[in-house]
This record gives sequence, C-alpha cells and structure tokens, in this order.
Amino acid sequence: MTNPSHLEYRRWLPFIIIALLMWPAPRAAHAQSLSALDAIGQSPDDWRRFLLPATPPHLDVSLFTGGIEAGGFSPERYQVIVEGVEAEQSITRGLSLVGRATGIELWTHGNFSNPLQPSTTGKARLNFARLQGGIRLKPIKDLEVTILGGRDAGDSSAAVIEGDIRYSMLTRSEHPTSVSATTVHDYENGITSSEIDFRSMLFIGNSLAIYVGPGGQLYGGGIIPHLQGQGGAIVGAMLRRYNLGIELQSGYGNAGEYTQLSIFKGFSVRE
Repeated sequence: MTNPSHLEYRRWLPFIIIALLMWPAPRAAHAQSLSALDAIGQSPDDWRRFLLPATPPHLDVSLFTGGIEAGGFSPERYQVIVEGVEAEQSITRGLSLVGRATGIELWTHGNFSNPLQPSTTGKARLNFARLQGGIRLKPIKDLEVTILGGRDAGDSSAAVIEGDIRYSMLTRSEHPTSVSATTVHDYENGITSSEIDFRSMLFIGNSLAIYVGPGGQLYGGGIIPHLQGQGGAIVGAMLRRYNLGIELQSGYGNAGEYTQLSIFKGFSVRE
C-alpha cells in the first residue's frame, strides 16, 4: 500500500524543481549561468528540456499526400488516396502540441463487407476525414515520441488512437539512418496496424538528399481472422532548399503486390 506521505511529497516535487531551476544565480556568475542555460536541454540525457521554453518558439506545418494500391483488409484489391496537414507548436524544448487532419478516399473491389464499419453494407467508394490531436515528446536529442487520439468523420465514425516513434542514428556518419514505428488502433473495426520503416541516406548534397531502406506493416484483429503483413523497399529524395520530398515504397504481402507514392512538404514559422 502506498504511503500517503510519499504521495504528498510527489505532489509538491514539481514545484520544488521549478523553483530550484528559477533560483537567481550570483551576479558575478551571471554571464556563465546564461551560457549554461543555453546548453540546458541540449545534452542527450538532460530531462530539464521538458521544463525550459523553446528558444525561439516555433510552429512547424507539414503537408502530405500519398496513394497505395493493394489490400490490407481483405485479399481483394483496393486503392487509397491520403491527403493531410500536420501542425506542431513547440511548448518547451522537449514538449510540443500536435494536431493532424487527414482526408482519405478508399476504393474497394469485390463483394465484401465495409472494411471500416463491418456491420454496414460494403460500398465501392468511401470518403472520410480523420481528426487527431496530442503531444510530441523529445526526451533525448534524436528521439521523438508522439501520442495522438481522435475520431473519424464521414463514411467512418471510428475513434482511433495512435503512437509514433522516430529515432535518428549515426547522425555524424556519411550515412545517417532513421527508424520510425507507428501503431494505430481503430475502435470501429477492431484492427490494430503497426508499421516500421528504416531510411538510410545514400547521398547528401547542398540541395538534394537521397535515401533508401526497408519498410513493412503488420495488421490484425477485428475483422481480420489472423495476423497479416506486407513489406518492401523504400526509395526517397529530398529537395533540401524547399523542404520538399518524394518517396516510393513497393513490395509484397498477404494482399498481393502493393505500391505507395508519397509527397510531403514542410514549413516552419519562428516567433
């Protein structure tokens, strides 16, 4: 059983920590303290990044669009077009607020039930929007953890929860590599989908970067009787000056061959 005195201590602990961080330094050490303050949150293991404000505060906006052919809900084929926008507002050096709005068009082929709402009749075309919000944590320099929740509107009314992780490795080598993992659960059809991708830079120039890597997806639960998946190769390029990228992923899985083309563009507003 938890000791009540421990709970009382934890209740006041955050305020004690904040007071210590804000305690004024001696005047003689003022210049040195400013330099130390600038370094706080930059160290890979410095937890104070969650308390200190971002300098300067910034708003990052990303536009993305993509299409995929093949199936994840059934062996019959389908096509999907996805367009969306994501906004990230920095709060501290280790915490941001994230909002994402995605429009999805789904074309199905064959006579099977609605993959989004199994209890309803199947349709040849389904249109819906997915609205999500949450937080993005940056506990160390090269790691981002995003937690989102939201709901669909339109032909889907599902509640969804999503977790994203992105980690950059070998950042000082000739071939920096990143790994990203995403898990989404749909409470309407009961499907949980997880994707993991690796991207390694082949070439980095002043204006162009080219990367390759493997990627794959596993999905199951709900209307899918057993775990299924797909995987393939990733090839992408970034126009660094314009923060504009294009990526192609193609491979094979339970639903047959698939090809996915994605285009993304980023903006940043500094206050």
